[in-house]
Amino acid sequence: MKKWIDFFKKHIHKVNKYQITIVIFLVVTFFVGDNTFLDGIRYESKIKSLRKEVESLKIENDKKLRQLNALQGDKEDLEKFAREQFLMTKADEELFLIVE
Repeated sequence: MKKWIDFFKKHIHKVNKYQITIVIFLVVTFFVGDNTFLDGIRYESKIKSLRKEVESLKIENDKKLRQLNALQGDKEDLEKFAREQFLMTKADEELFLIVE
């Protein structure tokens, strides 16, 4: 601590009050408070990742909508989908599941 005091006393005549004020302002602006510079960087990173997630969900949504339209249009496709996805069978059929 004594080194800092000696350094400060040695160099105080080279620094004026405006420089000190500017340095304090910059420190408070970038590192202290609710909306700091570092928080802004974190927020931008989170926004970027959320935008990527939104884009992937839009693509998945489009695939599901195409699948829904195809199933609503053709009864045979709907039956095939139900058999594959939900393991549904007709009354006189048996279902065999092979587990690998």
